[in-house]
Amino acid sequence: MTTPTDALLALAPLLQYPGDDAAAAARRALGALAAALPEAAAALEPFVVHVERASPDALEEAFTRTFDWSEDRSLDLGWHLYGDRYDRGAFLVQARAMRRAAGLEDDGELPDHLPSLLRVLPHLPGTHAVEFARDFLVPALARLRKGFEDGDNPWAAVVDAVRAAVAALAATAPATAPALATPTGDAR
Repeated sequence: MTTPTDALLALAPLLQYPGDDAAAAARRALGALAAALPEAAAALEPFVVHVERASPDALEEAFTRTFDWSEDRSLDLGWHLYGDRYDRGAFLVQARAMRRAAGLEDDGELPDHLPSLLRVLPHLPGTHAVEFARDFLVPALARLRKGFEDGDNPWAAVVDAVRAAVAALAATAPATAPALATPTGDAR
């Protein structure tokens, strides 16, 4: 049975620069979501259809336009939580420590890069993954999603699927205090 963290692992490659296997990765992610998280699977379906029809060059161009040219759609979640405030540095330090503790190699991105964070979650001890999802990923993803309100973008479906999987994970959270101060108000 697919868990929310398994689903997030399957979704992480869809938020990286697309390669030749983009359609296969999208189908794998859809398969991982289908039984356990039908809401996330339904959200992802338009992206799968798009990726299967688009040329590799068109996918690469769309990915760059989507995530690299718009700070509202940045995959660096600390930006959505804290903007340029000092607290972002503490978040980056925490994310880097989590990645190291998980034994994951540096992927060349900032430690708050969404695909990196999705890969770290299954390695977090105890309920830490659930609390991190609830306290940090849920609000950051809500702000990221707002960056897609200006039109029809295929990666909005991926963000929606990630949000559904993170919400499923966060829903299992006990009511405890977070390790870092959670973001409040508008970060930017």
